[in-house]
Amino acid sequence: MVPASSQTSPRRGLDCVPFRDSVRELGRGEFRVKLAVTMELYAYWNRLRGARSAPERNDVDPGAIRGVLADTFVLDFDEKLGFPFRIAGARANAIFLKELRGLPFLELWRDADRGEIDSVLHCVADEAQAFLIGAEARSPGLGAVDIEAILLPLRHHGLTHARVLGGFAIHAAPAWMGLIGAGPISSPHCARSIRRGRNR
Repeated sequence: MVPASSQTSPRRGLDCVPFRDSVRELGRGEFRVKLAVTMELYAYWNRLRGARSAPERNDVDPGAIRGVLADTFVLDFDEKLGFPFRIAGARANAIFLKELRGLPFLELWRDADRGEIDSVLHCVADEAQAFLIGAEARSPGLGAVDIEAILLPLRHHGLTHARVLGGFAIHAAPAWMGLIGAGPISSPHCARSIRRGRNR
């Protein structure tokens, strides 16, 4: 099977920002990366995998990431069902003002962006690569909220096409958050793999 990344690359023309970059200026259509949630979750995942490309699902200890647990989620790698949420933390649910468990991850995205997100998820599994995505969501008639999503491969019985660990981080909660759910996530600013050159 040919890796998804060789079939479909992230959409050209995106303002991609490497994970190692710390800040881009806000207010000019740009996006702040490396928020605390994504930094902590990535650092934990990176320590957990050691010399492997991805840790086993059973290696993950929720207590070790209790500070960001409410922002995290786990996806089933099931393309036919749109990569449904197995579990999702309270703050992740609060962004959309609904229980995400069981819902397709792709359903959270604008129709025009779902193909790209599908491709990213395949890269996460096919190449056992972590990805950072910068995007925005809004409620109709209200201001947008900048969202940073991280997607991290997990092995389940040795396979990477089973589970994906992820997290949502927001730069600043708008006044409407918690009262109205965000609409579809749209216009990704960045879909970038986080490479550290480890062996599988």
